[in-house]
Amino acid sequence: MKPLLYIHYRSFINFFKDMVKKPLKLLGVIFYVGLLVFAIIGGLKSATGGDYKSPEILLAITSGVCIFFYGLTLFGSGSSKGLFRKSDVNFVFTSPIKPQKAIVYACIKNMAQLLIFVIMIAFNSATLVRFFNLKDTGLINIYVSIIFCLISTSAVSVLLISLNTKYPMLDKITKYIAYILGAALVIQFGFSYFSTNSLYEAFINTFNSNVLYYVPLLGWNMQIVKGGLVGFEVNIIIFIGAFLLFIAVIIYTINRMNLEYTEEMVQKAEEFEEALE
Repeated sequence: MKPLLYIHYRSFINFFKDMVKKPLKLLGVIFYVGLLVFAIIGGLKSATGGDYKSPEILLAITSGVCIFFYGLTLFGSGSSKGLFRKSDVNFVFTSPIKPQKAIVYACIKNMAQLLIFVIMIAFNSATLVRFFNLKDTGLINIYVSIIFCLISTSAVSVLLISLNTKYPMLDKITKYIAYILGAALVIQFGFSYFSTNSLYEAFINTFNSNVLYYVPLLGWNMQIVKGGLVGFEVNIIIFIGAFLLFIAVIIYTINRMNLEYTEEMVQKAEEFEEALE
């Protein structure tokens, strides 16, 4: 892992060197970071009550967002297109890094793009606290849940892409699973709507169903967010530990795999660049 860590270290250093050479860009970064800090502080100091909404809607939204990201992961399990750019290919594949570690590098890099979602949530910290009467650690629970959702999504994506290089049929299997789960949600939503005649109730009943709490990853995220509504509970630590163990097992599994697909990655990178032009 040392070559991979070195690449991220150099990318991190080069980012700050670029900021020094371009003061206006640095000023923009400082400005947005400042706004983000004030938004979070304002959220932590917001008074609760008044606009309090049902906690079920927050849990349903959390479930819906996680299902969306995990669904995208299943649909894209067989495609590494867009995982690398040409600059990555020229840099990564000429360095002494194993193919599986090169994929980990790409997913870590691409995961940074998804973190914009966390920033969007952070700018609405005060609204979340006011609307849902979050406890002292409520915002932290939400941030932790989103970050683990993104990290676990990337980890599962890495594993599926790696397995698909050895077992091409896996791509079709995961897509069928995604279709079946999606159809089940649509059916559940339809039954709930016809029985309550309310889109709001149908959304709550579908995405805050007790069954979802027993689904690995998804249920763990929901339990962490739920802790922000009811206060700190010991089981939150257990779910965070489960996430960390899950990610560690995936990374270990990928590192133990014998993968050879450098040419495929180069071709995918070229196709992706052509699509952008």
